[in-house]
Amino acid sequence: MQLEIERKWLVDADQFRAAMCNIVAMNEIKQGYLFSDENASVRVRISQGKAILCVKQTVSDLTRKEYEYEIPVKDGEELLKGKHIIHKTRVELLDNLIVDRFHGPLEGLWLCEKEFASEETAKAYPGPSWCTQEVTESKEYLNSNLVSKRYEKSELMDLE
Repeated sequence: MQLEIERKWLVDADQFRAAMCNIVAMNEIKQGYLFSDENASVRVRISQGKAILCVKQTVSDLTRKEYEYEIPVKDGEELLKGKHIIHKTRVELLDNLIVDRFHGPLEGLWLCEKEFASEETAKAYPGPSWCTQEVTESKEYLNSNLVSKRYEKSELMDLE
């Protein structure tokens, strides 16, 4: 088990592109949830030829316990059958920043995440200049809640 201490922001895609951030890696992600409620979730994520089963349990607004286990991709695909799926492109940047660009029903939504070693460090971080609004404490931006949400472009404009 590890602790995930994280903050999250909405991204202004045009400002992000203009910032010419240093990209470390980029990959496609497919994920779905087997279970989720306000305190915990169980998901399957398939990316880069691997499937990961992940259990997350809320500790605070910034911190969750996280348990991850690699499973066969075939098993991951089987577990995701019949589930709502999130498709996104994950861009990893220097300074441990991650930007997720969502596809399909969530097209137009871009989120930035950053993990920290402590809640104190997390609270002191100002956030990237190309982000518009912090959504760390907004439960609607948890992937476990986004998976069943169907955003329209006009709704995204209201959120940003």
